[in-house]
Amino acid sequence: MFHRIQYAEWQQILPILAFCISFLLFLLIVVRAIRMRKDKASEMANLPLSAEKEKSDSSDNERKPE
Repeated sequence: MFHRIQYAEWQQILPILAFCISFLLFLLIVVRAIRMRKDKASEMANLPLSAEKEKSDSSDNERKPE
């Protein structure tokens, strides 16, 4: 009358599947980082600092015409 649903197989497959997906995502990120051009990598490395530098440059320009 009632058919029993067995989840034992899914309980074994899901952690392996999640690990494989996570590993492939990490591998993709590493490969893209290695293949990135050096000028793009240095631009991205200085990105947070360049915004602060531009702000300080613009505030210096406002003060100079006194």
